[in-house]
Amino acid sequence: MRLASRQAGASDNATWVESCSGTLVNAGPDMYVLTAGHCVTFSQRKGSLKGAIGKIPDVYNATTQLGAQYGLQVTDKAGALVGVQPISQVIYSTAADAALMRVENSGPLGEFISRSPALSAAELDAASGFPEPGSTAVLYSYPETAGGLQVAEQEIFLGVASDMYDESRTQVYVGINPRDQTRDACFYGASGSSAGLVGGRLTGPLSMRNNESYETGPQETQATPQQRTLNRLKIEQSLGIKLDEFSTICAFAAYPNVTQLLAGAHTAPPQMGYSK
Repeated sequence: MRLASRQAGASDNATWVESCSGTLVNAGPDMYVLTAGHCVTFSQRKGSLKGAIGKIPDVYNATTQLGAQYGLQVTDKAGALVGVQPISQVIYSTAADAALMRVENSGPLGEFISRSPALSAAELDAASGFPEPGSTAVLYSYPETAGGLQVAEQEIFLGVASDMYDESRTQVYVGINPRDQTRDACFYGASGSSAGLVGGRLTGPLSMRNNESYETGPQETQATPQQRTLNRLKIEQSLGIKLDEFSTICAFAAYPNVTQLLAGAHTAPPQMGYSK
């Protein structure tokens, strides 16, 4: 599924802009989209959490702190955009790069979404364990380079290790070899997508990527070659293996417990103090 966003407080006629990807979750009676936490924009800088008063909850209702409106894009069978259904609630996790967005169930689009194929929270939480490293995985996503089309990419499951930016978090790593940016299922815009692993288990949302090069077309520009090399070395050290055979490494949040995320809807956001 593909999300869209627009400025907080915008009129109903304001234009939606394509945002991250996500997985549709049926938590009956409501439908949610599981996406990456870094896809959520706050009304104040994310770093201002350092100015929070008291303990920051692992999961909380961030709806009143949002700096943008969010919606779920609805398409027909041909992939043409039919409309955008607003998101009415955002549950945010600080323990993992994850967020759960509740989709409004009103109107024709709400009814259509309620009948759409989705994974139940119980099914997702029942999955456990990871396959052996080297087994295949499949990712379906909507990277910004694909022109609104879904990209399916076969991946190799590499293992589970700590987040190179936050060792308190666990990430699932897979490797792919896309020929160019249009076939890179982990390219920008795919954040929030989940990969299917052997045994029916899903990863959590796509959190970050590391690309060395493509065979053809434009090359990576959002990170310098030095940054890409350093990040690749950090990932190799975390996993304990060399990754030379993969042009792109994708890191997903370890799958968060959806039931626990849903419970966060009743937890108030942290009270913010002054922060420069």
